[in-house]
Amino acid sequence: MTTRHAIRKKGRERFLVESFARSSRMDMKVVAETEPPDFIVEFEGRQFGLEVTELFVNALAGPKSLQAFESIATRIARRARALYIASNAPPAHVSVRFMPGADLGRSNREATARAIATFVAGLQVDEGRYVRWYPEDGENTLPDEIAFIHMLGVPNYDMGHWVVPRAGWVAPLTDAIVQTRIDQKALCLPAYREVIQENWLLLVSDRTRPSQLFDLGDKLNPDRIHSPFSRTFFFAYPEDVVLELGGRGA
Repeated sequence: MTTRHAIRKKGRERFLVESFARSSRMDMKVVAETEPPDFIVEFEGRQFGLEVTELFVNALAGPKSLQAFESIATRIARRARALYIASNAPPAHVSVRFMPGADLGRSNREATARAIATFVAGLQVDEGRYVRWYPEDGENTLPDEIAFIHMLGVPNYDMGHWVVPRAGWVAPLTDAIVQTRIDQKALCLPAYREVIQENWLLLVSDRTRPSQLFDLGDKLNPDRIHSPFSRTFFFAYPEDVVLELGGRGA
């Protein structure tokens, strides 16, 4: 049974592949979604497997990684929006900022979402009205992990997105980070080759997300990278940086 999470994940992977194809100017086409590898792709008259993997910075203070922090925060905001809409409060676009380093994994997510939805609904933010709330503004009925909430009244619920603004630490992208991820994926090559013999690997840094915000300086040398995949690429989105790593594999 395919879950909503799996559908969203596959959709994101396909978006990254299509963005990579445009940035690299490779006229490639996804012909099938598989698992594993992620896709069967056609390029220059032949087909091959393409595995997509994202690089993450595990540098958030506390026991949870930035990746996990973002995921939990987004789920809380999504749940708060659903509760807010169910309350029939005026449509609003809402930004919820969580305290950096907050251990959201130990929080009561349902209670946090409900507290946010109830708080925003109580303000009755009419269309065009902009409201900002910070803990120092007075009586605080929200959990301590909330840093601030910004609200804007909008005409309808379709425009009322609930987002989690983020900030993060920029980590240097090094040979070791890239090589470690390639080595991990290389362990899966026998399984990929049971589906299709030729396989490529695409490493992605989505720099719109703090959990993937790497410094694209000079610490990564593509020539020092070794990969058993037929071709291996690094792709930085949205800057459209494309690097082929380690030449061509076997």
